[in-house]
Amino acid sequence: MELIEQLKSFLLPELESIRMENRGIHDRLNSMEKRLDSIDAHLIEQSRRIDDTNNKIDKVRDELTKQINDVRAELTHRIDETNKRIDETNKRIDETNKRIDDTNKRIDDTNNKIDKVRDELTKQINEVRIDLTHRMDGNNQRLDDINKRIDDLTAKVVYEKDVSELKSQVFLLQERYIELKAKVVA
Repeated sequence: MELIEQLKSFLLPELESIRMENRGIHDRLNSMEKRLDSIDAHLIEQSRRIDDTNNKIDKVRDELTKQINDVRAELTHRIDETNKRIDETNKRIDETNKRIDDTNKRIDDTNNKIDKVRDELTKQINEVRIDLTHRMDGNNQRLDDINKRIDDLTAKVVYEKDVSELKSQVFLLQERYIELKAKVVA
């Protein structure tokens, strides 16, 4: 029994120390459990807040997706309308280009006609110029001939006038001679 007493004296303080440590561990474990409960409550609150945030994100995403789809639909419609207007404008441009091409062809045809008429008229003008020049040369020759005849007639008229004046002077001289002769004889 002494052994038991010795064992008791040796073991009991050890056991008491282990119990005390066990109580400290138990207290710490209770404290940890309280802290874990507090952390769990905090995590649950955080999880709830995350769920709320996720719900808000989902709601915002849904709203933004709807807005994006609305904007996409509106812009697609406007783009389609703009494309239609561009197509109509391109069609009008093509029609205008065709009209310009047709007008240019008509202008080219008109220019060709003008060139042809110019060539014909230039040829006719040259023929008329040659004919008129020939006729003017003929008329000039006739005028030269008429002028020569006029000059000849003028010279003849002047000569006849001179001759007539000379005859008149000779006649006057003859009359004076006769008078003087009659005076001398008388």
